[in-house]
Amino acid sequence: MKKVLTLLCALVILICTVGCQYSKDNLVKTNFTSEEFAYAKEQAEFLTAHLIQYSFMDMGIDKFKKSVEPREVSYFILGAGGIYDTKTSDPNPGEIVIDPSKYTLYKDFIHRGELTLEFPVKSVNQMVYEVFGIKEWDLNGIELNEQKQQYETNLEFGFGYVFGCEDISSEVFEDTATVVTTFMLLIPNPISDTPFRVQGGYYTITYQIMRENERIFLRFLNMEAKQE
Repeated sequence: MKKVLTLLCALVILICTVGCQYSKDNLVKTNFTSEEFAYAKEQAEFLTAHLIQYSFMDMGIDKFKKSVEPREVSYFILGAGGIYDTKTSDPNPGEIVIDPSKYTLYKDFIHRGELTLEFPVKSVNQMVYEVFGIKEWDLNGIELNEQKQQYETNLEFGFGYVFGCEDISSEVFEDTATVVTTFMLLIPNPISDTPFRVQGGYYTITYQIMRENERIFLRFLNMEAKQE
């Protein structure tokens, strides 16, 4: 009996050891190729410019940002229209011009109609899910074409941008499947209108690299002031 118990204990220890090791391996195993990491690294820089220049409206120049406001989510979607509709895109002073031929994450998600920009409901939901982890989104204030299931806005729409950015770089961490972008945050000039924006210090944004249905995308995790 004692021998049987000893064997059972040894078996349990072996199972636990293998199980724990398997879980640990799964935690750090990313299954991304070097080409996919390179793609994520490149897209992260464009996504950062997209978020800073078109989406984030009220960071309060906090040292750490993890959550987003509802209006920032909507502005992210509408900002994609400004980026991908190159015929009407008009950069603001101090704004990085995002090349839509290189920023391919959401290139086919926005359509240009004869008189409107079209944001399919399915595309809107996929964008906010991928970037912010939100499953569904309602673009309040934007007309919804029920028949075509798409939001539509005229080609002259626009809204004010608060922040800008420059000197963007990125680094991939393969063990955690994350990519971190570093950039100089440009903030409204508190003293005068010239220049319109001034440097507000270096910040970082961390993204989780994810794959779903064979599609690679980036999810915003946090933004924080870079430690000196």
